[in-house]
Amino acid sequence: VVKEDEITKRFKDAASGWHSTLGKSGKELVEQIRKDEIDILVDLSGHTSGNRLLAFGYKPAPIQVTGIGHSPPGVTTIDYRLTTPITTQPEEEKHFVEKPVYLDFFMGFMIPSEIPPVGYLPAYDKGHVTFGCLNRFSKVSDESLELWASLLKRVPNSKLLFKSSKLSDIELRGHTIGCLSDLGVSSNRVILLGETSQYEHLNTYNQVDISLDTFPHSGGITTLESLCMGSPVVTLTGDSKIAHRSSSAILSPLGLNEWVAKTKSEYVEIAYHWASNLEELLDIRRELRGQVLTQTAKFVPQIEIAYREMWSRWCRGEELSPLYIK
Repeated sequence: VVKEDEITKRFKDAASGWHSTLGKSGKELVEQIRKDEIDILVDLSGHTSGNRLLAFGYKPAPIQVTGIGHSPPGVTTIDYRLTTPITTQPEEEKHFVEKPVYLDFFMGFMIPSEIPPVGYLPAYDKGHVTFGCLNRFSKVSDESLELWASLLKRVPNSKLLFKSSKLSDIELRGHTIGCLSDLGVSSNRVILLGETSQYEHLNTYNQVDISLDTFPHSGGITTLESLCMGSPVVTLTGDSKIAHRSSSAILSPLGLNEWVAKTKSEYVEIAYHWASNLEELLDIRRELRGQVLTQTAKFVPQIEIAYREMWSRWCRGEELSPLYIK
């Protein structure tokens, strides 16, 4: 990375060796990997900017893996792909070249060192339900806005809160208000918040009773942050797109399948149901953080088991095949 931060320092302190790849050609990187005798090489970038898929193409390590937060790159020299049974359904495996490693969660979650306490249910203090979306604003589609507008009409006096760094832009704020106004939602029912510190960003969930997931591209880390702050997430799944399933792949192993909708009308019904049952919603709010931290803690030991099994298979000369980790 160009800009190093506290997380970079933690990785450096934890590692027995550290090499920056900035400015290195693909060939130089491959030579470094081979020189260091790396056994398992892991891709964390997929097809995003600055990726090093070309280096993986040279197969510099005996075992190569992709995953954690990105769609599979489709590189034949990468052996395994970290996934979950929800993220990639077994009948779809024929479409991928990397063999699946089925985990409970498709990525890990580290709670911020400074995180606000989970507050009381906002609806009790404010006298109305507040729905919220803190996802990256580029994920807020016209379809999402239409569905959320219909939800606000269904739940009297409810409000819709958006928070995104992009909403610091006055023009975008006006456009958003205008779109919702055209859908029958008055401006006094919409709250728009811009960029803040991470602490204040997370603390915004103490103004949100129920989080509304975007579609067709759902949340990932945002979903985990919302849950960790006690705000359950309504999501829509059932589409063939992998990006449509990330929130449901998080909610399911947490035992929150009742928050996963398969149709737009079901999405509204789920949100309406919980907005009408505040005592139960408060109970969920109190338990969510502990639930998230307990369940997501399984990710690291599962990854460790997976790496050990990959290595054992390679040493035995076995053919590549799916891995099921429990």
